Amino acid sequence: MTDQQLKDLSRHGESNAFTVREKLVLDLAVAMTRTPPDVSDELFAELQEHFTSAQLVELVTEIGLANLRGRFNTTFRCRV
Repeated sequence: MTDQQLKDLSRHGESNAFTVREKLVLDLAVAMTRTPPDVSDELFAELQEHFTSAQLVELVTEIGLANLRGRFNTTFRCRV
């Protein structure tokens, strides 16, 4: 990530530092991280316009694993 992307991460939707695809992936990560997860049909349809099914499986898997590690580490007070 660039310095500008790091600065704009919390407002990625309005930032010019991210591509459309990057914004969609960040939107997916945010939606999947909510409790409960809330990936709208509209977001998923947009993702399907930009990514293959195999790419979506990989993205969802990686985001899900990151959430699993974060929740596991938080529960067990792991410091990394």
